[in-house]
Amino acid sequence: MGGVGTYNNAPQRFEVPEKKTRICVAGYKMSNHTGRARRIAALIARKYPNDYETWFYFDGASCYYHFLQVTFDPVPFPDHLKGHASSPFVWLETGNLDIKPIGGRSHLAEWAIKTFSNDEEIVACASKTWSFGDIFHNCCGAEEQTALVSITDKKK
Repeated sequence: MGGVGTYNNAPQRFEVPEKKTRICVAGYKMSNHTGRARRIAALIARKYPNDYETWFYFDGASCYYHFLQVTFDPVPFPDHLKGHASSPFVWLETGNLDIKPIGGRSHLAEWAIKTFSNDEEIVACASKTWSFGDIFHNCCGAEEQTALVSITDKKK
């Protein structure tokens, strides 16, 4: 992998707090679809902080794919997601890191529109495929994940 790092660059994921769902988005550092998925997830967590939190991991292609392989090898995938090989990949976590694969940006958008059909702001964000600014989603000022990701962050 010379110079590109390893999949261990991903932030640690701790158990999801009780009664919360974690929206996880992993993908390329520079990607319009990954950026739109990040915006959708961040908006949901910002509007519904008692029910949702976010976790993000963005890296180069080889690290991203290695992370996916290691993380999702034991996870059963629905038929429509078998062979998913693009960026981003989105999944939901509950409880003790129980994983429910969602898919790519379009799958997240469908889920968000269905789940938050009465929230005009989320529906509008999810209905937009992407914008030029979404490409540079991993720069200074980008939405931060809301999940606790390190021992020092863990609440007492």
